[in-house]
Amino acid sequence: MKRMNMIFIFIILLILNACGGSGTKESKLYFDYQKIKPVCSTEGKKRFVYELFNDAYYWADSVPDINLSSYETIYQLLDVLKKKPEDRFSFVIPQSYYGDIFVDGEITGYGIKKSNSLDNGTMMIYAIYKDSPLYYAGVRRGDVILNPTNMEGNFRVLKRGTQDVVDIHVTPQKFKIKNVINHHIFTNQNGKKVGYFTLYSFVGPNLKEEIDSEFAKLKRADVDELIVDLRYNPGGLLKIASYLGSLIGGDRVGGKVFIQQKYNRKYSKYNESFYFPKNLKNALNLDRVFFIITEDSASASEALIDGLKPFIDVITVGSKSYGKQFGMHLVQYCDIVVAAIDTKNFNANGDSNYTNGITPTCKASDDLAHLLGDKDEGLIKEALYYITFDKCSDQ
Repeated sequence: MKRMNMIFIFIILLILNACGGSGTKESKLYFDYQKIKPVCSTEGKKRFVYELFNDAYYWADSVPDINLSSYETIYQLLDVLKKKPEDRFSFVIPQSYYGDIFVDGEITGYGIKKSNSLDNGTMMIYAIYKDSPLYYAGVRRGDVILNPTNMEGNFRVLKRGTQDVVDIHVTPQKFKIKNVINHHIFTNQNGKKVGYFTLYSFVGPNLKEEIDSEFAKLKRADVDELIVDLRYNPGGLLKIASYLGSLIGGDRVGGKVFIQQKYNRKYSKYNESFYFPKNLKNALNLDRVFFIITEDSASASEALIDGLKPFIDVITVGSKSYGKQFGMHLVQYCDIVVAAIDTKNFNANGDSNYTNGITPTCKASDDLAHLLGDKDEGLIKEALYYITFDKCSDQ
């Protein structure tokens, strides 16, 4: 199978790190850049990107001396500036994309969250955003789009687990992203109450309130265990990740170091620690938590997992995560937003050892025969098995 990138959405969610502030907070590190009188020609924007990489980039010492005129576009230049293979993350996007996702919590499109191209030229749907055009048209996880290269709003869809093919016509629409979905309370054979929800990202103008609402329901249900499904969560704001961590661990983590961020040699004076917030009303005070992860779990998802490990038992289920323990700030210049890796994240123990991804405690495969939130879905079923028998199913 070939992986299908969903244009810019995965990229910018994957690599945003706003250092505990909002998505638009300016870093003191970049304050002087915001004062620069912009030169908005292509040459001017290339010059700005080059100077930013030479200054604040985590690997600034490795940036080559180059002739800017040798590169026709900003994106060609960016590819040369990034340190390989470490930097898979630095990016440039149009400012309009940033505003839709991070300020308004909206995207425009058909609503496909994740899909994969199959060898026969069709496209498997892994996740659909709720309230999107395709969701309202009845497309769900496990359905197959038979004409992915020639859609233009006309979709031929093979429904999951059947031979039924339906023709759907939809147009791209702007819709609000719902990140906290699929609330469930399971009861295992030992009588334990197990809370579950899916978290699509750590970005959204009202995400903290969404998460708080979810944990209020979990607390009212008096859950004994918790499964947080991060399988398609590419990251986002660290302040949201630390907030979620405090809701999970409560007094066990509140006020303690979440992550330590370290800059390059020039800016090492800005190295600092960020903390789990204290005394959250809906905290569960759990001594362990289960996370479902895949190769699409990255950045703030991985920081959350790694940040909790010094304080509570963290069990991961699925496949190896993406591997991004770096951070960056967003710098707006003319009509572009630039993000260059500028920090590396370490947990309270000083560990930062997931460059190649977090290896799951229990290996299991994403199960497209079942919807997210179904207790019989492969990854959820494996987590529930561990909760019941205190071991992975293959042990």
